[in-house]
Amino acid sequence: MSPFNQEEDVLPSRKVLLILGSTVGFGILLCIVAWLTLWREEGTIRPARHFPEARLGRPHAVENVRQGVFSLERGGLDQDVEERARLNEWKWIDREKRIARIPIDRAIDWVVEENQ
Repeated sequence: MSPFNQEEDVLPSRKVLLILGSTVGFGILLCIVAWLTLWREEGTIRPARHFPEARLGRPHAVENVRQGVFSLERGGLDQDVEERARLNEWKWIDREKRIARIPIDRAIDWVVEENQ
């Protein structure tokens, strides 16, 4: 036997439950206060509490307005793939003026050859 007497480790379960319960209760109280504050502020902005923009639906396309950058149908990756494909194709822009689109790699090679 040891000459020292050690107490048994016992958690005061009542105190632990009281602290846990009060913490959860305080959190619920804060959520209710936040909801009431938001509800009051919305009432200040719209006293009738009618929000018609909730039923607007999807934005429509406007004619003669370029919306490619803001389009909802196309993602950035799709546009990137298309632009990269355009960089690698041969195409006449204006045949009469002899203006053509050539692959970017070939154009760089020609510029390097001309400047050597």
